[in-house]
Amino acid sequence: MSKYIVGIDPGLSGALSIITRNGEFKDVIDIPIMAKSKGAGHVKNCVNPKGVFDEISKWTKSLPPNSITVYMENVSSRPGDGAAGAFSFGDTFGSLKAVCACLDLSLNLVTPAAWKSYYKLGSDKEVARAFAISQFPAASEFLKRKKDHDRAEALLIALYGAHQEGFKL
Repeated sequence: MSKYIVGIDPGLSGALSIITRNGEFKDVIDIPIMAKSKGAGHVKNCVNPKGVFDEISKWTKSLPPNSITVYMENVSSRPGDGAAGAFSFGDTFGSLKAVCACLDLSLNLVTPAAWKSYYKLGSDKEVARAFAISQFPAASEFLKRKKDHDRAEALLIALYGAHQEGFKL
């Protein structure tokens, strides 16, 4: 059984979080991104795999081997998504999976429906953010803005993982 759970809400505005198996907040950050190209006068961004690797490595450096398990939201394109957006989302998802593999971390994919229904949450991101604050008061400084909903979801995905690993509230 892992001592730490990393939760990942994938996407360019996504987040990475780490908690203890007992549900104690450790850290949450936005997914590192970098400029990819300029198209039609706009800078396009993509995930920065090296940045993700470096951030997760900061967490793993001081921990014993095999003490971290990762839970990441299993996402896919939806009808109506544009081709470029779907490709970008898939690129991000694949990059995050590759980083976990390079760090030799156990990766568990969880559907949004699975973790959200576990907490009886719908699609309202503000409700999820409020719930995350109630579960992680120590993280409230990291979740204070409306746009921090992806950080909140990364924490809730990690908490869901902790529950799957045997943690009980």
